[in-house]
Amino acid sequence: MATNNAVDLTNTGIVVYDGAGTFYGRSITGTGGIDITNDDGVSGNINVDGSGISSPNQPQNLGISYSGGTFSVCSADGTALSGSNIGYVTMQDNTAGQIVQIPVTANQTFTDGSSGTIDNALLGLVSGDIWATDIPIFLYAVLNDDGDAVNFMVSRDPTRKISPVNTSISKTGSIINVDQSDFFSLGDVTITDYDENPCCCLGAFRMQFDGSTNSWTVQALNDYDGIGQFHEMTRFEMPSGVNGSAASTYFQSNAGTEPRFTTSRVYYWVNSSGNVKYLGEHNSCNVSGVGANELLPTLPARCGGGSGNDGYIFHFLDSATGKMFIEMGTMNGGAIYISGINASGFAPGITNANITTTDSFSYQGIYSAWPFTQP
Repeated sequence: MATNNAVDLTNTGIVVYDGAGTFYGRSITGTGGIDITNDDGVSGNINVDGSGISSPNQPQNLGISYSGGTFSVCSADGTALSGSNIGYVTMQDNTAGQIVQIPVTANQTFTDGSSGTIDNALLGLVSGDIWATDIPIFLYAVLNDDGDAVNFMVSRDPTRKISPVNTSISKTGSIINVDQSDFFSLGDVTITDYDENPCCCLGAFRMQFDGSTNSWTVQALNDYDGIGQFHEMTRFEMPSGVNGSAASTYFQSNAGTEPRFTTSRVYYWVNSSGNVKYLGEHNSCNVSGVGANELLPTLPARCGGGSGNDGYIFHFLDSATGKMFIEMGTMNGGAIYISGINASGFAPGITNANITTTDSFSYQGIYSAWPFTQP
């Protein structure tokens, strides 16, 4: 072996010796989510940080921010992603049964408001409707065809494991409106490189929708928004006059006069399985319904399971008799179909005219709005 006097190193770092009697200066490098501090050991101990190693569908060093009308996917501490501040997404690979980890080295963004880049992407809502109440929006990482990059997209659908077909994915300058499972791409990418590929839901945030300009506004982020947050315990409120409801009501518009109430509230909760829990409370009718038209309560999201999907329990307080009647209903499309109130004398289904002054009306149930199916 050569003596110390014979060593001639041109590189600083860890000294290694090979079988030919030569010494080299080496340093340690990190990949796959492992960061190395003081990689050559010259200024102190080498520090190996494995916090960037993530499990499937668990990103590392990723966060979201909202400022000045711009929503961003950024680093976990809110700073910009870069080659020296890398985020990672670990997810299902394009090869079945395999996992891939993708580095993210730049922020992806969209802008909101009446001239925002997400303008006109309805995400299943109705042009002209005003949602001045929060709507849960879910953030996805979507893998490309080559399996070496991800693009971030948003949707009202919390269930996807495979991204939609390209005709259901919008991007700035190319808006496509199909249904409430549509995606909107933050990046200006070739959509066909990202359709029908593995994707994972990373978290959620909230927006409101102004149908007069078909524009969205991100709401100030709170502790329930962000990566790893999905708003499953958040109560949302559906406004009146949306999704086909008559103006100022929560009932599908029909040829008669839909009843109005002194107070009306429709609340809903969305879980990661695509189920919606729904509660409608309408107290003390102050405008009686008119006509034999069927009264159909509106849903906050279309029922994805077709006719007869899950059950609803309805409570109707008839002010004339003081009696409470209970009935069952089913969902189909965007409304609840009421099967009839037992012992009330009503024909199957409730009509506008069945609801008169001071009557109260409530209903609750669970239905599947986004039952996941492979594309």
